Amino acid sequence: MSRHVCILGAGISGLSLAWQLSKNNKFTPLTILERTARAGGWIQTERGDFLFERGPRTFRVKESSRFLELSKELGLENSLIVANTAAKKRYIVRGGGLKKVPMHLLVPALLKEWRVPPLEEEETIYDFAVRRFNSRIASLFFDPMTLGIYAGDIRELSMSACFPALKKWELEYGSLTKALLKKKTVKTSMVSFKEGAQTLVDALAAKLPIHYNQEVLQLRFTDQGVEVITATDSFVADHLFTSLPPPTMAALFKPLDAEISALFGQIAMRGLSVVNVGYRERQLPVKGFGYLVPTQEKEEILGVVFDSDIFPVQPYTRLTVMVKEGVSDPERAALGALKKHLHLTGTPDVIAVHKAAGAIPQYRLGHQALIAALEKKIEERFPRLTLLGNYLRGASVEDCLGVAKEAITKLAL
Repeated sequence: MSRHVCILGAGISGLSLAWQLSKNNKFTPLTILERTARAGGWIQTERGDFLFERGPRTFRVKESSRFLELSKELGLENSLIVANTAAKKRYIVRGGGLKKVPMHLLVPALLKEWRVPPLEEEETIYDFAVRRFNSRIASLFFDPMTLGIYAGDIRELSMSACFPALKKWELEYGSLTKALLKKKTVKTSMVSFKEGAQTLVDALAAKLPIHYNQEVLQLRFTDQGVEVITATDSFVADHLFTSLPPPTMAALFKPLDAEISALFGQIAMRGLSVVNVGYRERQLPVKGFGYLVPTQEKEEILGVVFDSDIFPVQPYTRLTVMVKEGVSDPERAALGALKKHLHLTGTPDVIAVHKAAGAIPQYRLGHQALIAALEKKIEERFPRLTLLGNYLRGASVEDCLGVAKEAITKLAL
């Protein structure tokens, strides 16, 4: 007998789950509710004279097996392109200017790290980096790396939640140095789609039943099923999956379960502004992936991605500037940074500003325990509900695909 499944949110989490379920006749009918007029969530490609990404843009082949498998299932292999070798070069801002990532500082730090015993207790990224290396490595390596992924503070975020692989290396091998020496180093390339990352979500959306402009206002749970009430309609399902952000879930659960609502409310999210800048002529004085700005520089931007160097599919200079949350004029901040760091003084041919409020989860200390407690209470009190999304166990597209695949096993039908 078939069972009706309802999925809240048509981002990559909801779409990939729906795709897997759609291949099994047991889970029909299938309903996807999306608040906005488009699918894809934070994955969004601006196509026109300039190809711009507003969200995720690159996928490391070695670390993206689920992404590659999904692309193959959708027949998108021929649409994939490999990143230019120039993208291997990376920079950071030091003293207000652009510098190559100072790899020479790692040598003496690694010699010390070899002798530092592992620590099982949870700690911040900053404490981990200082304990195993030193404060300079924390500031020049771990800080910009964290900003580039989470836009967050290494003094607040959890090492084991944000970088579980590195923490696992420490516990398994005794040190990161020993792990690097014992593990085979495999060179990996980055890929994307010729027409941008949105190619993936467009292919999924074309094959799935999505109801757009459906903002969820209320949830009702009964012994027989779940009712989802929107501004214009209501939908009944046997099981509900949700990738709605924690603040939205906290509000929906406030009249249902104050304790679960409070747990959702403890999950921190952070936003940023994405400023896409395009020039019809070559403008960059250097080639590479881009650069990050360490916190100690006290600037308004997090970093800049050299899109046209990574995937030179157009004969233009394409840049993406990531501006910190709270900056009142992202365009001014972006252009000021490009002038200061790259000496770009010309007027861009295209500039677009997109504010991504609450887009990035902040895995602070205790995050894994918080998620475990939340999922346990939902399983006990609302067994017809399963969580999806980037705030659970990883912020990358690959992580979201993994959570969605795991979620199928939790169907309480």
